[in-house]
Amino acid sequence: YRNHTCRNCNKKGHLQAVCKKGAKTKAVRYVDTTDDESEELSCHTVFYSGKHSRGYSVDLKIEGKTVSMIIDTGAAVTIVPERVYRQYFPHVKCVETNVSLRTYTGEKLKVLGKAKVLVDHEGSEITLPVVIAQENGTLMPALLGRDWLEKLKINWKAVYSMSADRSLDQRVDALRKKYPQVFKSAPGIVKNYEARIYVKEAAQPVFSKARPIPFAMKEEVSKELEKLEQSGILKRVTKSDWATPLVVVAKKGGAGLRLCGDYKVTVNPVLKTDHYPLSLPEDLYSMLAGGKIFCVLDLSQAYQQVPLAEESKALLTVNTHLGLFQFQRLPYGIASAPAIFQSLMDEVLKGIPKVGCYIDDVIVVGDNIDDCQQTVEKVLERLAKHNITVKEQKCEFFKQSVVYLGHKVTTDGIFPTATKIKAITEAPQPSNVTELRAFLGLLNFYAKFIKDLATVAAPMYDLLKKDKSWVWTDACSRSFVESKQRLIDSEVLTFYDVKKPIGLSCDSSAYGLGAVIFHVMPDGSERPIAFASRTLNAAERNYAQGEKEALAIIFGLSRFHKYLYGRKFTLYTDHQPLLGILASDKPIPSLAAARIQRWAITLAAYQYTLRHRNGKNMEVADALSRLPLPVKHKDDTKECLAVFDSTPLTASQVAGATKRDRILSKVVQFTLSGWPAHYDDQLQPFYVRRNELSYEQGCVTWGQRVIIPDELKNAVLALLHEEHTGMQRMKMLARSFVWWPLIDKDIEAIVRQCKVCQTTLSAKAPGPLHPWTYPTRVWQRVHVDFAMKDGSNLFLLVDSYSKWIEAKCLRTTTT
Repeated sequence: YRNHTCRNCNKKGHLQAVCKKGAKTKAVRYVDTTDDESEELSCHTVFYSGKHSRGYSVDLKIEGKTVSMIIDTGAAVTIVPERVYRQYFPHVKCVETNVSLRTYTGEKLKVLGKAKVLVDHEGSEITLPVVIAQENGTLMPALLGRDWLEKLKINWKAVYSMSADRSLDQRVDALRKKYPQVFKSAPGIVKNYEARIYVKEAAQPVFSKARPIPFAMKEEVSKELEKLEQSGILKRVTKSDWATPLVVVAKKGGAGLRLCGDYKVTVNPVLKTDHYPLSLPEDLYSMLAGGKIFCVLDLSQAYQQVPLAEESKALLTVNTHLGLFQFQRLPYGIASAPAIFQSLMDEVLKGIPKVGCYIDDVIVVGDNIDDCQQTVEKVLERLAKHNITVKEQKCEFFKQSVVYLGHKVTTDGIFPTATKIKAITEAPQPSNVTELRAFLGLLNFYAKFIKDLATVAAPMYDLLKKDKSWVWTDACSRSFVESKQRLIDSEVLTFYDVKKPIGLSCDSSAYGLGAVIFHVMPDGSERPIAFASRTLNAAERNYAQGEKEALAIIFGLSRFHKYLYGRKFTLYTDHQPLLGILASDKPIPSLAAARIQRWAITLAAYQYTLRHRNGKNMEVADALSRLPLPVKHKDDTKECLAVFDSTPLTASQVAGATKRDRILSKVVQFTLSGWPAHYDDQLQPFYVRRNELSYEQGCVTWGQRVIIPDELKNAVLALLHEEHTGMQRMKMLARSFVWWPLIDKDIEAIVRQCKVCQTTLSAKAPGPLHPWTYPTRVWQRVHVDFAMKDGSNLFLLVDSYSKWIEAKCLRTTTT
């Protein structure tokens, strides 16, 4: 056996049976039994440790967190140790269970309970039970049992043996250790490269003034600016011809602030857009064909790893309450950023075969694991050479199936993802005439592509007849299912083509969001690429109508980001006021709600034209929003109406008074459902601000300010007037927290009626204090004053140098 290679240690000269290095992972026998919950169940791989390498594992997203699990076909149920439960989903309630567990060797495991968790697998969400067990002194992995394997549609019956020559985790660990600079958490700074921004020759500098920052956020904004300055992303300057206003938005979940420049009102309109071609998806797909193993690398904060050329920094100056700051690295929101970054990555990865890159998404393909590893090491070596980092949490290594550019790439080929048509295939059955009419409108929009549509949909059309009562029959159910199937099987769906015009249509209903991305064909018809929909959570259902429509746009952008980012497209909405708020040539509204500002910043990164389309012509998006896919939402909404040192008024008090207020109760109704064409004159101050009004916790807000109902105005005025700070200071304080019509006049009236305020106003302002110079000898300078003690007048004199005191009693102070 001199030339024989051992399958255990990969060395030559001996057989695996006599290898001294020790055994590898034990084979897991396949057991196909179905156990009732009340029975004693078995699990095979609980105590595999030490010299045994891990078995075949999969990464699943459980309650929003990625958990690595080992497939155990011998386990009837899915089991996680208490350690994993505490780390990833402690918020899920653990309840008692009758399940008892024994290992393959007969040892009994202590079961702590059972929980139901939300599992996201290949775009589908499903709630599944999991057993939580206590570790018996040995590190126990999370085990994926037969109950989950069947529900998640994993082909576990083919897994009879799970021996592996090397653990995938070990391979990833080896890459992490070999290229630590690529996997570091902080974004890198690209070496030997500078991005250059060019403006048109006739462009005139635009200097926008700094936008006001609410008092409650000023300190935190200052700290964030200092942090960015210390990290080298921003640099303080004293003068600049260009200045872009800073927009401050609170991150979701209260995780700090996001500071961005509103470049669409300054630099973007006059930029010379870089026409460097982005990679064509069809070219990338042809390169991936025939691959067996895939890796996907996601670059960390991609643009902010690219340093800017000195002459370009002045163009990207932002104006803040602390002065001017220049971006030192390529910021998001610049129109030419995608082409700049694509050209950089093409140069970095040039010459490496079996590698594709679309802006910041890199994919590596191999004929087998070793081949794929060799290529991915070359890629990581290039990234390390140029000091580019990746975000490890979003990377995928050595997978047989990955999602790339909206398509599922597998060993069998490249296919559209199921999520593309999920909004159609899993659309719920209509429950009333309105929902049915919306669904039939969707079918009619694509009628010319669907064969025999009128015949198939006839039972559903019958329900729309005036003399027909609503009775959903079996024939209607068959018609509904068949029409959906014909829609997705027909020629209506088209593949994404970078050369064809693209559009995104978004709509919302009272309970759902819908979006469809489509190509405009040469004959003018619209052919869909993919559909998406979801239900609104409890908090979102209380959004103003305009906010729901804006949320639908953001939902569509997030679902179809890979198709839209880096290219021009047309965005359609049936809510015309959004054209004045979110249009690409409009500044981000400083008085809009925080979520609107955050969404406007998100939109600023895209090259879009926002257009209004009548609701009657939004059949597809309207139908998707009225028949949304049910989604389990996490209750992670954190709301903050205003920040006070104390809380003399609570949100519940304001909400109660708002409900009782005759005017504000109408404002709430119109904010949630839309404003009518005609309204009372008393509503005029609210109507002119209608696009900036929001509804939170039963209160109406205007931007950051809470609108105070009539019965609480005196209490708020008393609070503002408490310190007698004067008219201007009261107005400034009010503008950070509260508002109602004519609030300035109310503040002026209360100050004019206050004797303390008027006395303070008429008093002469004290002069500035100046420190005395220290004397060099006695009696060089003396200080004199009068004092009174027990009815006697005292004349006091103090030597400034020695502090010697002279005191004389006087009859009067005029002596």
